[in-house]
Amino acid sequence: MSRSRVKTLLAVICILLAAPYTAAAATYYVSPNGSDSNDGLSTKTPWGTLVHATKKMSGGDTLILMDGIYTSNCKDYSNCENQLIPPSGSPGNYTVIKAQNDWKAVIDGSGFPLWRYPIHIKNGSYIQIEGLKLVDGGGMTAVMVERSSYIKLMRLSITNGVPYNAQWGNVLSIANASHHILVEDTWISGAMRYGVLVIGDNDGPVSSTTYKVILRRVVVRFDYIDSVEPKAAIAFYGADKASNGMVRDSMCQNCIVIDTNPANSYKNFYGAYYNPKITENIKYYGSIALNIKASGLEFGSPYDAAGFYVTDNYSLSKGHELHNVVAWDVAGVGIRFDQGDSSGSGIVNQSTVGYSTYGVMDTAKLPVTLQNSIIYNNAKPNAGVDISKYNTYVPPSHAEGSNYKTTDPGLRYLVRTTDTGTGLNGMKIGADIEKRYGVSGTLWDEPGYDQLTNVPLWPWPYEDQIKKDFSASNVPPLGAYPPTNDTKRGFCAPG
Repeated sequence: MSRSRVKTLLAVICILLAAPYTAAAATYYVSPNGSDSNDGLSTKTPWGTLVHATKKMSGGDTLILMDGIYTSNCKDYSNCENQLIPPSGSPGNYTVIKAQNDWKAVIDGSGFPLWRYPIHIKNGSYIQIEGLKLVDGGGMTAVMVERSSYIKLMRLSITNGVPYNAQWGNVLSIANASHHILVEDTWISGAMRYGVLVIGDNDGPVSSTTYKVILRRVVVRFDYIDSVEPKAAIAFYGADKASNGMVRDSMCQNCIVIDTNPANSYKNFYGAYYNPKITENIKYYGSIALNIKASGLEFGSPYDAAGFYVTDNYSLSKGHELHNVVAWDVAGVGIRFDQGDSSGSGIVNQSTVGYSTYGVMDTAKLPVTLQNSIIYNNAKPNAGVDISKYNTYVPPSHAEGSNYKTTDPGLRYLVRTTDTGTGLNGMKIGADIEKRYGVSGTLWDEPGYDQLTNVPLWPWPYEDQIKKDFSASNVPPLGAYPPTNDTKRGFCAPG
């Protein structure tokens, strides 16, 4: 061999030796009928518990949950055999936890103590969880994501919420400086304080701000609870001070809050969607609040309840936008702003608000732009909206602003406007929610994450499974509000 060839061969060997070693990602299996003494490498030799399985995994591995119910008899705070705590992956090499068959792998949280969560992602990154079903909530929260990033939670069914008397009972929480989080095609029903809670850390440093969270096609139905704390189906919960743990730059895409259980004494239900305290740049696209009957408050005015409660009593909140949203048959206010930054609290554009007490309310009378929207048969006119233009009002006595219309638009579907483009700059007047927002599976900053796609939204993805899960019996315990819960109401009604 020539000297030049020897040199070339030695150079190649050196490069290979210097290259970092990456172990091949493995696929493992776990089953309620398995054993932790197995190797977990096939459906014939699955592991038996989720804790054992995740401890054996390395970043980038895949764990497949076989069909069955995964229960935990927690002997103490630190010993829940079927708690899911996945290891972090890496860019382009996610750790994946998924059901072998969607929603047939069921994690039962009824045995979990307070502050112990059936799914817990803490200081994690590059993790994807798919197709699991969670029932009976756990000690306080079914799914907790904190101080984590690049997390995808997809096709999760979470029913029966959390224990009805849990003061801080949030079904799915994204907290404490988490960012680049996606919750997609997920549905929640039952007892809760907040169904989905996106929150910073009010006791932490500036870096504890939570941001770039996307809720995409998330459906929530509120059933009952016993607590005087404020509550809502979906909440982006900011901080008391702008420098301390706010929530910013996040969005709902095609989310639905539906069929809240009627009650005469629904304590402190603030809204279907709720942005308490200081929040910035929270955006709602193609989202719906429908048949929201709970409006009784223990404190304050019954008008506090809203379909979309966009800003709440903190003057620094700003930059919120609602595009193509529907608030319909809401006991209270369709869309409400309560204070906000004087430079502009928000925009309501191409939306439809009907059959509420007030259509749109701006309590502090700060700049809120309402445009290209249908305000339809609300009991009272809008209140305090500073900038109102190119809207359609029914009845005509509610009309305000400029370039408005008072002809009944002849709505046939709540999600399809009849207008052909007579609004500002040729925009349609009223909500048009027929396509999906955001390319499926994309996180914030990934291509197409914030785009209106050409993919039809209807029929709603997995609607038959959602109806089945929401229809399951969930009887309120003694002392809960309301005391009865017809799970086959509204969208789940037979026929």
